[in-house]
Amino acid sequence: ATAMSIGRTPLCVLHSGAKDQLAMTDSSLLTAPGCLVHSDGDIKVTGAAYLQADATQSVGTATGRISPAPLTGAAQIVDPFASMAIDVPKRALLCTPLDLLYDLGLTYTLGPGVHCGNINVRKNSVLKLLPGDHYFAKGKLSMEEGSTLTGTNVALVFDNTSDLTFKDSSKIVLEGRTAGKFSGFVIITTRANKGNFDISSDNARKLLGTIYIPSATLLVSGLTSKVADQSAWTVIVAKALSISASPNLVINHNYTVGGVPVPKSVGKSRG
Repeated sequence: ATAMSIGRTPLCVLHSGAKDQLAMTDSSLLTAPGCLVHSDGDIKVTGAAYLQADATQSVGTATGRISPAPLTGAAQIVDPFASMAIDVPKRALLCTPLDLLYDLGLTYTLGPGVHCGNINVRKNSVLKLLPGDHYFAKGKLSMEEGSTLTGTNVALVFDNTSDLTFKDSSKIVLEGRTAGKFSGFVIITTRANKGNFDISSDNARKLLGTIYIPSATLLVSGLTSKVADQSAWTVIVAKALSISASPNLVINHNYTVGGVPVPKSVGKSRG
């Protein structure tokens, strides 16, 4: 079938890699009521995986358990943020990595600015991000072993070589920026970053805002867990999206609550 973009349905998931896939395997779920899920390439749902949205469309093919039936041959949706500058401060380019390990079960606080090196939070420790733009350079942000990551009015910005891993039972409660150049965004990386952003935690329940990783892959896995379901709204723009095992990635669209503004050209303001 051939179709134009579907009405004014809010654009919530944009797979922008024409040569990549929006892929779902095993018994994973993608639940996006009231939302448009769009792929500039192919959508491949295999096994017992299930994609349910208000509307699903692809420029290429769309196969597997998808409800309602997907539309193929759709027009490409150009990256809505292609003109946005995602520059990291010069001091991040020149910084000397200093790895941080938080594992004493205490609460630690990070102010906005440049965080250079690996940050590993584990053993029920809590990392609280203060409001502002947090630049992660030359390392990985890793949450594991029952740790907690919280932040309100924050943007997590990763340089060319940095990424994140949320695993085990780490609790993730993040609300995106309410003002500034990254207003409406919660997780961002540069266009040169081709890495993987891995969410396998069974307690990553709040990711309020836009996840923009235009050249990278978002990996969502885990066991019978809901991801982002406690967010008023979430938007994902990624080169590739892979959902495996048995998580349920929930994409809400309650744009009038939560306090984080929706960026232009996605969500309710697409087009």
